[in-house]
Amino acid sequence: MDATVEETVTVALLILFLTHFHIPIIEPVESSLFAAASDDQTALGQWITLSIWAIASILMLRSYRRLLIGFRGIFWSTVFAAFVVMSAAWSQDASLTLHKAAFLILTTLFGIYFARRYPIESQMRMICIAGLSASLLSLALAIFLPQYGMDHDAHEGVLVGIFTQKNVCAREMLFLFATVVTYKPFSSRMKLCRIVAVPTILLVIAGTGSKTALLITVAVCSLFALFALCARISRGIIVTAGAIGLSLVSIGCLLANSALPRLVQMLGRDGTMTGRTEIWRAVLVSIMKHPLLGYGFSAFWLSLQGESANIILALRWAVPAAHNGFLEIWLQLGLLGLLIFLAGFFFALHTAIRGLRRGVCAETIWPFATLLLTLVYNLDESSLMQPNDFLWLLYVATLANLAAPHPMVKVDTRVTALQPLHIL
Repeated sequence: MDATVEETVTVALLILFLTHFHIPIIEPVESSLFAAASDDQTALGQWITLSIWAIASILMLRSYRRLLIGFRGIFWSTVFAAFVVMSAAWSQDASLTLHKAAFLILTTLFGIYFARRYPIESQMRMICIAGLSASLLSLALAIFLPQYGMDHDAHEGVLVGIFTQKNVCAREMLFLFATVVTYKPFSSRMKLCRIVAVPTILLVIAGTGSKTALLITVAVCSLFALFALCARISRGIIVTAGAIGLSLVSIGCLLANSALPRLVQMLGRDGTMTGRTEIWRAVLVSIMKHPLLGYGFSAFWLSLQGESANIILALRWAVPAAHNGFLEIWLQLGLLGLLIFLAGFFFALHTAIRGLRRGVCAETIWPFATLLLTLVYNLDESSLMQPNDFLWLLYVATLANLAAPHPMVKVDTRVTALQPLHIL
C-alpha cells in the first residue's frame, strides 16, 4: 500500500474514531445521554463497526512487528488490557464485558500502530487534518442539516455536529484543540490548515455550550502561553513551574468535594455541578459493595438491571455514567484495576516531565499536555477506556510515544515550535 494512501485511510479512520463510528444521516441515533456510549444500537451500526475494523486490521497487520514491540513497551497498559478481559470472570454481564473488551483491545492496538507507524510530526499533522475535517463537517451539518447537527432533546438548540451528543462533541474537540495548538507545521499547506483549524475547533466548542470544555480550553491556552515563556527561560524554572502546577492540581482534587461546588455556583451553575456530586456519592455506595474488583468492564450501567438500578432509582433519572473517569474505572474494575491504570498513567507522566526537562518543543509538550488534559477532564467527565474512541486511541498512542520516543527535534526549534501560538 502506498504511504500516501495509508495516511489518507488513517486520517479517515481517525475521524470515525472521533465519532465512535457513528455516521450521521446514514445511521442516525436518538439524541440522548445514553447515545454518548455509542453502543451500536442497530444492525447497520454493527456492520459499520465491523467494516471499519476490517480496514483498520489490514493496516495493523502490515505493521505487526511494530505492534508487538509497542505492546511490550507499555507494560502497565498491557496489564490493564489483560485485566479488562479477566473482569469477565466476575462481571454482572460476562458476554457484554467480553464484547466490549474485544473492541477496547482493538482500539488499544490501533493506538500503538498509530504511534509506532508514524513519527510524532506525522501523527500531529494527521490529527490536525482530522480535527479540521471534523469541525468543518460539524458546522456544515449544524447550518445546512440542523435536524442532524443540532440537539433537539435534552439541550435544545446546541451544536452536536457529527457526534452523538454535545458533551461528546465538546470533549473530542477539546483534545483536538490541544494537539492543533501544539503542532508546528513545516509546509505552507499545513500552516494554512492549522490557522483555519484553531478558530473552527473553538467555534464548535463554543457551539456545544459546554462550560466545562470552555473553562478547560482557557486553561489550555494559559498552559501553552506558559510553555512559550518557558522556552525562553532556564530548565530549573520549568521544573519548578511544573511541580507547582502538579501540586495545585493535586490540591484541587483533594478539595473538589467542598470547594468545587462553590466555584461552579460562582460561574452560574448549580452547587451539585448539574447533579454530579449526587452521582459521585451514589457511585461510591455501589463501589463499596465490590471495592476490590468492581462489577466488570462495561457491565455496570445496565439501566434498571443490576446495581445501576439502585443509583437510578435513588437519583430518579437515567444516570448513564459516573461523570468521573477514575470513579468509572473503580466502579467497573475495582481498586485493583484503578491502581494498575494509575501506575501506567503516572509512569508516563513522569517520563513526559523528564522530556520537558530536556527541551520545550512540540514533541515534548504534546504528550505532557495530553496526559494533563486527561487527568483534569476526567475529574468531572468520563473519557477513559471507551472502545472505538479517539481519546483512548490518543492516550495509548501517547504512552507508546513516551515508551519508545522518536528522535527529538534540534534545540534550535524550541522557540519556533511555539510561534504559531500568536494566532490565538
